[in-house]
Amino acid sequence: MLKPALDLATLFIRHPAWSMSAAARGLASARAEGTARYKYGLRHVYHHRLDPRLERLAVEIGAASYVDHLKALIVTRFCKLLNAKRVLEIGTFRGGMTAHIARNTSAVCQIFTLDLPRAILNSVAAAMFPSDVDLARLDERLVGIEWHTIPERHKIQQLWGDSMSYDFSALSPFEVIYIDGSHAEPWVQKDTENAFKALAPTGAILWDDALWSDVQRVLGRFARGRPIYLFEDDQTAGYLQFEGKPVQVT
Repeated sequence: MLKPALDLATLFIRHPAWSMSAAARGLASARAEGTARYKYGLRHVYHHRLDPRLERLAVEIGAASYVDHLKALIVTRFCKLLNAKRVLEIGTFRGGMTAHIARNTSAVCQIFTLDLPRAILNSVAAAMFPSDVDLARLDERLVGIEWHTIPERHKIQQLWGDSMSYDFSALSPFEVIYIDGSHAEPWVQKDTENAFKALAPTGAILWDDALWSDVQRVLGRFARGRPIYLFEDDQTAGYLQFEGKPVQVT
């Protein structure tokens, strides 16, 4: 017990700023997890608890940068489990997750990824978080750049629009829907409403940045009637159903 304590003390002495920052992040994450569970009823489980087959599914990770590998593992495993033929991603950014989905789905899979046109950003920026606005200011030519040159790019269709008003009805249903757009409550609410409308009878909805307060509030409301879980990466939340029947973790 003494050596780990000494190692921690040495680390703090040598790198005080980093250590304080790491401690603050850890406390914030723990607080957010507690809020998710006790205030909003979002249980924290390993993703494979929703279906034991998930743990055994081999996926290719590392197809692109700008994406957390554990997050990509979770998302691509759901795509494989469901043998997804149609996937919707809300929030393209540089396309790292899109590339991972393309690498881990069948040749006939169609992937639709939506991003906000820069021409309308200023008209909606006031209602968004500043950090989301900063991401949305990425040069439009760089949107989806992570998948522009991969062999599977033919499976991907870039969509442009505001998810608050975009009509997905002509493209649905989808076996997997990944929500990673604006984290402000109005967008999360609308994206989640649309996702449940557009979801195939056998399908999954996955939300990124599920520890954000606005995201938690929305998921908490939906979790009153549906089993939505927070996964082990502390970022991704998920809902799974088979033939219209939600999967409950006992």
